[in-house]
Amino acid sequence: SRRSQPPARRSTLRVMTGTATDDARMPSPPEPPEPGDCCQGGCERCVYDLYADAMDRYRDALRAWQARHDAPVRPQS
Repeated sequence: SRRSQPPARRSTLRVMTGTATDDARMPSPPEPPEPGDCCQGGCERCVYDLYADAMDRYRDALRAWQARHDAPVRPQS
């Protein structure tokens, strides 16, 4: 269950699911990490790195969605 996972893992799951899979819906931006999600331990792949990667995927997905729907929408930052 998600309750038994450490905070960084929950954040990773939240970040990784930040884009919509239904083509009719515009992709949604990922949720940023909560303030306590980073352990400040200098991890090789910090939750903030994962969030930045998820934002890159979101922007790519939004551009592709816009091209399919001819909808000029600016990505949320």
